[in-house]
Amino acid sequence: MGHLAISMKGQMIFEFVAAAMIFFGVLFYTISLLNNNVRVFSSDSFEDVMNGKIITLSEYILHNKGNWSVDPPSIGLAKEWPVLSYNKIEKFSTYCNESYNDLIETLGLFETYYGVGSLRHNIRIEIEDNGNVIMTCGPEKTPKRYFGVRRFALSENNTILKINFKIW
Repeated sequence: MGHLAISMKGQMIFEFVAAAMIFFGVLFYTISLLNNNVRVFSSDSFEDVMNGKIITLSEYILHNKGNWSVDPPSIGLAKEWPVLSYNKIEKFSTYCNESYNDLIETLGLFETYYGVGSLRHNIRIEIEDNGNVIMTCGPEKTPKRYFGVRRFALSENNTILKINFKIW
């Protein structure tokens, strides 16, 4: 008699199916894990960038003497750091209230990303002298999520000024 040949063409073996399922399960788990971690790192990176921007912006505005006689003006409130000039605070307030969009552009808060889209940051600056708000700049309503820093300086009258910077 002849050989009895068993042909298994087109049929899957159980071990192969089990191995494929385990492989794809591990692959799906790894991709999910990476996706969650990338989201966390991306959010942390965004917060770091925004905190860096507001600190840099506050340093620039408070330490720079500025030149308010040119158009657009060179922004700055310092008479001699740490003393701020009331005259420059008044000019800054006027410029902000009359030309807020120009101020945002002058401060470099309008960004274009790779020619694809753009992002415009908003700011709010408040200066208090002995508990009285002497200057505000920017939209009054701030979103729930913003980044801010509080700075202190001296006025020309040797009073302590509290300067609150917010960006979103």
